[in-house]
Amino acid sequence: MKGNMPVMKGDRTPDLVVYSYPKTGRTWLRFLLANYLSLVYYGDRPVTLQNVYEYVPNWDTNVHDRGMESYISVAGVPLVALSHTPPTPVSQMPTEALLVRDPRDTIVSHWHHANHHYQNEPLNLEEFVLKFGPAAIYGHSLEVLSNGTDGLLVFSYEEMHASAVDVLVALLSHACLDVNHEAVEVSVGRSTFSRMQVVEASYGIKNIDYDLSNPLARRVRRGVIGSHQDELPTWAGELVKEVHSVQLPWLRDLYEKHTAIGYYG
Repeated sequence: MKGNMPVMKGDRTPDLVVYSYPKTGRTWLRFLLANYLSLVYYGDRPVTLQNVYEYVPNWDTNVHDRGMESYISVAGVPLVALSHTPPTPVSQMPTEALLVRDPRDTIVSHWHHANHHYQNEPLNLEEFVLKFGPAAIYGHSLEVLSNGTDGLLVFSYEEMHASAVDVLVALLSHACLDVNHEAVEVSVGRSTFSRMQVVEASYGIKNIDYDLSNPLARRVRRGVIGSHQDELPTWAGELVKEVHSVQLPWLRDLYEKHTAIGYYG
């Protein structure tokens, strides 16, 4: 796959860039990767949601001081970056991956994030589905995949739940980075949802003022596969399935292989 975003610090091309639509599991992935990098390369410094961007920055933006300007650049240490923005083709290419998630869970999580975390979403969940619905999620994937799938690793939030160890090993191997299996196991143990929730409750997340006492406002909220079944109206779930049905066959197959979209009737 050809494409990347312009590097904002030292013109360094990342060893790996992972693209994702908002609320598909990026915070969990970042925390997991940061724990691994800290353990292997940075002397095992404690990782929080305040300093996590020093190890795994955003590549497409420096909003909230979470981009390349925050990154601790050390010779010999791999640069792994994350991006919500689909790639722009350029001559120098990093290794790339795409993180996906069941669109129904993504929509619900996205609404909670806008409504409770940022506290600026005037739309209720039903209105939010209609405005920021499944078409945008599939459209994002199509943009990322528009340059082809050669050399692109696709993985999912659901697969991280099934085995975060396997996903982390696959990502490191995909980018031709050293795999320290003991460090992988330790990093996964340090990146459970319960531990991340404790870390967030203690320190918050970088440069956001929000109500930490409200579990719905936290960045690490529930981490449950199929949580949309508790909150998404039936018609909205059907809308997602309808939009799913009209996607290109290969894109439908991709989502059905990696996410839970095909598991519910």
